[in-house]
Amino acid sequence: MPSAIDRLFDHVYRIPSVPEAVCRLIQELTVPEANLHDLARDVARDPAIAMKVLRLVNSAYYGLPRKLTAIDEAVLTLGVDRLATIIIASGMVATVPQMQGFDLKGYWMQSFRRASYAKGIAALIQDVDPNTAFTCGLIADFGRLLLRMGNPSAGERIDSAVAEGGHRPTWERAELGYSTAQVAAELCRRWNFPDELQRGVAQCAEPLTFPEFEPLAAVVHLAGQLAELRADGAAPHEVVGSLPVHVAARLGLGEGELQQVAYRVYDSESGLEGLAA
Repeated sequence: MPSAIDRLFDHVYRIPSVPEAVCRLIQELTVPEANLHDLARDVARDPAIAMKVLRLVNSAYYGLPRKLTAIDEAVLTLGVDRLATIIIASGMVATVPQMQGFDLKGYWMQSFRRASYAKGIAALIQDVDPNTAFTCGLIADFGRLLLRMGNPSAGERIDSAVAEGGHRPTWERAELGYSTAQVAAELCRRWNFPDELQRGVAQCAEPLTFPEFEPLAAVVHLAGQLAELRADGAAPHEVVGSLPVHVAARLGLGEGELQQVAYRVYDSESGLEGLAA
């Protein structure tokens, strides 16, 4: 018998699909010997993504002295690591159609911020790959999109409850019998993403409620909290007292380290905002 999550997927008119080259890039991020330079060039063979990447790297954010016209130039100018995050973000944005009554631009802006923060925090944490943290942060909330596609009325009710201060996973389980984090993890499974990424997405909403602690999930959870505080207009010196110290402690981050995290990533920009336009 199909599960409730399977039934949700059955009601999604067009399940997002990731371009093959982007999927391969994400799969290879966890392989230390992967040649990301070659992978980035593989992605360049997708004209739609190549166009988005070049448009973004030629934006005012990067302030390049001249316009770049080829992905090879972008690799040399930005470096493979930075270009990989741009390619992943471009591919993910391309998977999601416009939805009536849903602020998709606002969704992506917050996702870019969470992903950027996750990458910055991961750089301070042993055994959490920054690029994997970026990808996990970017797609952590994809289940919310799928719920809006497959069951828009329930999605609207839950979003309204959360806007009034409700705890999203609690409302989701009460309304649906599952959480959108589980939905996003199932999508990652269908995309054949690495197991670590699936676990990170599944657990990042409530990283301390699972039998085995997943550091990637905790990093993305902290990043999500920071992103919400930033969206609420909190100043960097105000955020530490609002962060989940119990989650930070499992990552080995005390108050001093949390303060360092806040000041290091809080005012950073992802440089991806042009993709949401």
